[in-house]
Amino acid sequence: MKIRFLPIFMAMILGAALVAAQEPATVKIDSNNSGKSVAAFSHAKHSQLPEFKNNCAGCHHNQKKDEKPKKCSACHTSVETKDGVIGFKEAFHKNCLGCHQKQKDKADLKKCTTCHGKS
Repeated sequence: MKIRFLPIFMAMILGAALVAAQEPATVKIDSNNSGKSVAAFSHAKHSQLPEFKNNCAGCHHNQKKDEKPKKCSACHTSVETKDGVIGFKEAFHKNCLGCHQKQKDKADLKKCTTCHGKS
């Protein structure tokens, strides 16, 4: 009876390994044509945070679960909000900065230079 569960267990492990293999190590936010540099961030580290674990829609919204993630620029085409679509500047500041400002023990995450580099 225990042998029947082995193929199911193996399929679950293989599925998890395939998902992990497709996950990028780092991501750099695209479409920042505002002239400010944007640092790459650890996708793996962020995807393991409690608010994003098993919830890719936190960043990859408006996509089907089995669909390959699109670049941010696929929808956020301009710096400012246009035609009812939030601009990428506001989207990233709201999503990324909003979370970073809640980090009480990580003061560096609240600095502009954390993501934008030193000018």
